[in-house]
Amino acid sequence: MKKNFLIKILIVAFCYIALINAQSKFSIGPTIGVNFSTLKIRDATQIGLIAPQSGMYAGIFVNYKFSNLLTVQPELAFSMKGSSASSNMDGPVTYVMNYFEIPVLVKFYIPISNSGTIKPNFYAGPSFAFNTASRIKNDYDFTLADNFARKFDLGLVFGGGIGILTGKGVLDISLRDDLGMNSIYEPGEPVITNNVFSIIVNYGFDF
Repeated sequence: MKKNFLIKILIVAFCYIALINAQSKFSIGPTIGVNFSTLKIRDATQIGLIAPQSGMYAGIFVNYKFSNLLTVQPELAFSMKGSSASSNMDGPVTYVMNYFEIPVLVKFYIPISNSGTIKPNFYAGPSFAFNTASRIKNDYDFTLADNFARKFDLGLVFGGGIGILTGKGVLDISLRDDLGMNSIYEPGEPVITNNVFSIIVNYGFDF
């Protein structure tokens, strides 16, 4: 009796896995958006945000569908970050930092009655950022510091959006936060981290 029950459980599990694999597929496409970034200062006496700065986010993504409710989406993008601030010595200054980023996002879809055309979703995952250029400049575009940022930054990304079935793909519009886990400076320097709010638009072509 127990043996027959176990066999039935295995058959059901096998059919479920086969069904998921049958539904699995890739989509690939462009991703573009705008960053609103700040630098967060952490020390024993102060926690503050410097004035935000806007920048571009652009690249490509691949989405792998495990089921109708779960996908994994890695991205490769060029991301512009930075901030504006006031300095007692130099007046207004601007931090400019460019990164190649690889977010790896796990996306969960919320089932609704018309989920065939509209797909609300939320997601989270790590982001691996590689700095390509960093500069501090004043209002006269004079460089005060060059290549000051660390070459690697680790971020935590979370957000949500709506996917809309259009034509042969899905248009996805989302809002996300990218919280930097590492200081942009080397150890021993002030602890300052990237904080980025983004509006992102993807269009995925199904394969």
